[in-house]
Amino acid sequence: MKYTKIWNVLIYSLVLVNLALLLALAMFNNFFVFLANTEWGNIQKKLSNLILEKGALYSKYSVSLNSNGSWVVDNIWCPENVSMSGETILSVLNTTPVVYSGSIYCSAIHSGIPYYIYFNPDFTGFSGALYLWDNVNLDSWGLALRSFVDADDTLLDISAWLPTSPDGIDDNFNTDNYSISASGSLMFPWNYIDDDAAARTTVYGYIPPDSIYTNILWSNTRVQEYIEENPNNNDDYYVTLWSVNSGYLYLDIDKDFDMKIIQFDKNTYNTSTELIPVVVEETTWISASIGYIQNNSWTLSLSGGLTWNEYLFDFMTNDYAIFLNNTGTWVLTYVLSWENSSWSGVYINAIDDSWAGSIKYLWAEMIQDDEKNYIWKIMEVTNKK
Repeated sequence: MKYTKIWNVLIYSLVLVNLALLLALAMFNNFFVFLANTEWGNIQKKLSNLILEKGALYSKYSVSLNSNGSWVVDNIWCPENVSMSGETILSVLNTTPVVYSGSIYCSAIHSGIPYYIYFNPDFTGFSGALYLWDNVNLDSWGLALRSFVDADDTLLDISAWLPTSPDGIDDNFNTDNYSISASGSLMFPWNYIDDDAAARTTVYGYIPPDSIYTNILWSNTRVQEYIEENPNNNDDYYVTLWSVNSGYLYLDIDKDFDMKIIQFDKNTYNTSTELIPVVVEETTWISASIGYIQNNSWTLSLSGGLTWNEYLFDFMTNDYAIFLNNTGTWVLTYVLSWENSSWSGVYINAIDDSWAGSIKYLWAEMIQDDEKNYIWKIMEVTNKK
């Protein structure tokens, strides 16, 4: 009887020990689940903060580009029946707007040589003209105050055309309409493009010195569709990311850096949202420079001119992620832009600025964790214009 009691106590003790072990194991597992969930939550919070930060940055940039002019001001057009009269040669011509040496003029050709009439600062009239590198001023009636210094003693007179009238084109060629158009569907002459769309054709940012491989672009179908659906991206001068099957990346970067370019399987991500790297190119310690990204014998670099060793991006077939690592001790800044093989610029930044009072932005952010897994988040943010 005594042995039976001892045996019962022993069995009871073993049961208690097993229960304690099971409880400890459950708590241990719950602890690691808690840590995993906490780490995942922290990563998602980091991704969200990065997207919000970039959304605010690009929205502010877009607004600044579309408030640096005077919106659409159309008081004037280029004069007609402009007289250039010399001792032996006379021409009476209509002038047309041109962009010359970064400025806007009205121009025609006299005796085989172009002349340029320039506007006053308010774009309400004309103040002078340039011919054969000689500048002359105009009076309030449009008559040159003196003849040009040329062999024929040529005198310019635009008085037959005054007063001025509108022509449907913004006078200072800066419409602030979030589009590259002069007004509506009317484009600027001479294929001129103002800066209103630059926030959508470039990606710029900064990378602190303590960051490790920051994602500066991730192209995927959702981003491509977002860019495609912005009506402000519908023009004949730029192309959208969706249509590029052979494009060059142009990078302006002010500090030495490491670069990693990852090509992902587009079909797999579209069907299962799983990121499958197909090709990974990585090069360390590239000097600060401005140029096209090169891929010469699996080594990335930059070149100021085309060398035919460029990294060719096929966005129609593949998804790409581009990472930069700041190797210095100061903040690195970068500007990223693209062109296709036909030399057209590319809309690459997923900004929708077609709304009346707001700018929407879709960013696809990605980081790599300690176990080399790619963790991503795609989120739309909205800011006021």
